[in-house]
Amino acid sequence: MKNRTNKILYIISIAFLVLGAVGLIISMEMRESVQPQGTVDEEKISFALYGNEEIQKIAEEVAETFMKQNKCKVEVYCYASEEELNSKIISQIAGGTTFDVFYTNQDILSRLMEVNELQELDDIVESRRQEGDEFYAVALENGNFDGKQYALPAGVMPYMIYYNRSFLTENGLEDVQTLFEKKQWNLEGFAAYMRAVKERTGKPGIALPGDWTVAEPFVRCDGGKYKAADGQVELNDKALETLEVLGQLMEEGTVMNAETEDSTSLAEAFSAGELPMIIGGLEMTRVCSRIDFEWDIVPYPSVESDFQNSNFDVPLVAAGNGKHVRMAKKFLSYYVSTLGQKIRLEKGECLIPSLSMVFYTSMGDVEFPEHSNYYFFAIENGYSSNRTGILDNEKEQILDIWGDYMEDGT
Repeated sequence: MKNRTNKILYIISIAFLVLGAVGLIISMEMRESVQPQGTVDEEKISFALYGNEEIQKIAEEVAETFMKQNKCKVEVYCYASEEELNSKIISQIAGGTTFDVFYTNQDILSRLMEVNELQELDDIVESRRQEGDEFYAVALENGNFDGKQYALPAGVMPYMIYYNRSFLTENGLEDVQTLFEKKQWNLEGFAAYMRAVKERTGKPGIALPGDWTVAEPFVRCDGGKYKAADGQVELNDKALETLEVLGQLMEEGTVMNAETEDSTSLAEAFSAGELPMIIGGLEMTRVCSRIDFEWDIVPYPSVESDFQNSNFDVPLVAAGNGKHVRMAKKFLSYYVSTLGQKIRLEKGECLIPSLSMVFYTSMGDVEFPEHSNYYFFAIENGYSSNRTGILDNEKEQILDIWGDYMEDGT
């Protein structure tokens, strides 16, 4: 009897164990069924850039589109300025980490290369080429070091002179475009025109900021050259002559010395008709789209007439050595692709595509100037201010020289 009772208890205990196991399996299945789809084995990558809230929103929309097509999470970090982002990356370098994908410049790239924290991107260049995306060679060059591609161009930012055609012609001045077409838009013609603007209107013709990036094309476009030798910057006679002319114009008041002005205040002065001309990147087209006078663009004054000395910036995007390199490179490839750039441009990002034979006339509410072809001549025949061969410490010397000319014209 006792053995029979033990046998029954044994069978009951086995039954409870089986039921418990079944219940556990059901419970696990229920928990899995309520988990958000895509969180299992989901790869998470970080993407860092700089700009205002609008730029952040555009980046987030590109990331959202990418995430819908890929099993991953892209976290977007947007910093207020390039300097703030660079500072963050430098602190990451010290800690041995980086963002997975991030905007960068050549100074940061060189630091990351030293600590082996960059991914080579030649495979992306080739895969994009196979998809029909061909980068402008001069833009692609900015992220190439020792024959290897470490960063890709997110776009191109040409610099041009924006001018108030209505104001100038109403005051009896010749259209700048005419001077350019007659090949009279050189430094001598520029100086004469600035003096004519001052005489006719009482206003300085243009503002020259203390930023060497804006001033340097005047030197280069007039045939001036500079080089670094043993850490010291040397300017040839033509470069010094150009700076002398610009300094004299500022001393006369025919050109506004805008060393202490920021780009926003200058853009506002141009929009209000207080400043007939302004130097700016493509973002000025957004400003000009909201004004009610006739405007256009013209290249820098140049001894050449084929725009070969035009200037532009190239925002670069790179990938670090994170946990999910494959997905990071896949996102970077998407971001700079035709589709990625199309999304960004149509949402209002002010950049010329870094892909040749690709151009979208829709950039949100941006209106393009009559001579928008100058942008493309600049890219195809110009040079990038990112790759002038001058290091950061040498740039400081150039800024000191430029500052001296801004201060007293000599």
